[in-house]
This record gives sequence, structure tokens and C-alpha cells, in this order.
Amino acid sequence: MKPQELKKLISQGETTTVQLKRSVDNAYDIGTEMVAFSNSYGGKIIVGVNDKTGEITGLSYDEIQTQNNLLVNAASENVKPAIVIHSDTVEVDGKNLIVATISEGMDKPYKDNKGIIWVKNGSDKRKVFSNTELRVMMQRCGTLSADTDSVEKTSYSDINPKYLKQFLYEKYIEFCRDAKIFSNTLDSTEISDIVKAIAPKLSIEQLLTNIEMMDKQGRFSIATLGVCR
Repeated sequence: MKPQELKKLISQGETTTVQLKRSVDNAYDIGTEMVAFSNSYGGKIIVGVNDKTGEITGLSYDEIQTQNNLLVNAASENVKPAIVIHSDTVEVDGKNLIVATISEGMDKPYKDNKGIIWVKNGSDKRKVFSNTELRVMMQRCGTLSADTDSVEKTSYSDINPKYLKQFLYEKYIEFCRDAKIFSNTLDSTEISDIVKAIAPKLSIEQLLTNIEMMDKQGRFSIATLGVCR
């Protein structure tokens, strides 16, 4: 990042994708910020800036080494699964800053080392407790279909119809809306009607098999049980 671009970014203050830090001294706390970025849309942690005033305070050579080590350790020890960050040193107005870039994760949900899931909420962050939000998060990054190992002795009766309807609706929202099925009518809509809207010639079992939620023996995958049970 060029100095002028970074200076402009700092002048705009903290946002959903930018966090300002005078320094980093707590690996757990900064790890929660990384978790939130990974579970959301990614972002940058800029170290060497007063987050209250936007004043560029800068970092010494020794501080740069120390701060980089702490950031790397936080990413590997306080984010589960561990992530890789990209770190740059940029000089702005004669002062050195660290810009740590965290990408949006591909293995959501990410947790801190206490097992807490965080997402960005404006310039702040919040904990995630909703199963529905977790399902949407996993679907968006493809995690839902990543773990397709079948679980022995599972069957359609192990699935919560409410969660399955919600998943199918979110995955095939345009098909459902074309069939006049909307989120506020899901509870009263039969799964068979949702399947008919998506693939008229398939049964629910055939549809679930085609999208790798269920195998040909009728057993469900680990990922499916995780979000639809």
C-alpha cells in the first residue's frame, strides 16, 4: 500500500474493514479481531496509530519486530483454525507503521482459543450465537459441502425440517421466490413444495444426493448434520 493511500485510510477512521492500534500487547484480544475479520469480509489492522485521535505515532525498529511477532503468534495460536496474515511496513510522514492484512476466511466459522465466534459489527465486533447465522456463514464460504464424509446410521429422520427448509431456501432463493415461497412463509411451506420449486422432477432424497448433502445409501454428511440437525 502506498503511503498516501494509507494516510487517507487512517484519516477515515475505523470501519468494518479497518482497525487502528497504537500498539498490540495482548495476543488474545488481537486474535479476536482477526477472527472477526476472517468470519466477515477481511480487513486491515494498522499498528502505530492512535485509534482515538487518528494521530500517526509510528513504531521504532524494535517495536516493529516485536509487534510483527505478536501478530503472527496471535494468528496461529489465538485463531482456530489458524490463519496466515500478510504484514507490511509502510512509512507515512517519516513514521513507520505496520499494516497487517487478514483475508476473508475460506474455512468459516473461525473461533478464538476460547471457542467464541466473532464477526464484525460496524467498526466493532460481536459474538455469534445464532445457528441460522452460522449456517449462512458456512454456506457462503462453501464449508457446508467441504466435509462430505458420510456418517454411519444416519437417515432423513436425523434432520430438523425447519433447518433444512431454511438452508434450501437460502441456497436456491431465486427459485423459491419465483414459486412465491418467501422467508416469512417457510414455516408453513412443505419441504416437498420447496423441492418442487428447485427441481420439479426430483425427490427430496435425489436433490440432497445431487448437492452432496446425502450419499446414495441415504446417509448424511458431517457438514449437513452440523447445520441441519
